[in-house]
Amino acid sequence: MGEAVDYSFSLMAPADINAVVAYLHSIPPLGSSGPAMIAPPAPPSPKQGRETADILGKRVFEGACVSCHGWTGISAISPYATIAGARAVNDPAATNVAQVVISGTTRRTPGGIISMPPFGSIYSDTEIAAVVNFVTKRFGAEGSTISAKEVADLRGQTSH
Repeated sequence: MGEAVDYSFSLMAPADINAVVAYLHSIPPLGSSGPAMIAPPAPPSPKQGRETADILGKRVFEGACVSCHGWTGISAISPYATIAGARAVNDPAATNVAQVVISGTTRRTPGGIISMPPFGSIYSDTEIAAVVNFVTKRFGAEGSTISAKEVADLRGQTSH
């Protein structure tokens, strides 16, 4: 969604923004089981937390992610790299987290451009599924169970 704001919505004329808002208000809301649960920051130690049994996901996170996102999910680098409490890590389908791991992301921020590199060419579908499940369990309220096949399907969508 950040890219949509950076490269599209932020450039829209006020009349177009009002039209989008009117359209969104016209769509009936979907029922939910209550307010979304947002997990607090994870423990500072990688030996603590409910996801500690996920060895592969933890190993990938430690090798590729912890230097920017930290073990707590609160980034010392930039608030834009903070993942604790983010909507994406609270989505049980984990589609956005998987897509960002596969393809990376670039955001224009007031302080300049911040980016996360793509890891799709470095890690296998199994490794990406493992790190996505690790991340959503460690930093999300419920965690996901995305499979390597689902990652492969998402990878296929991004290669077109």
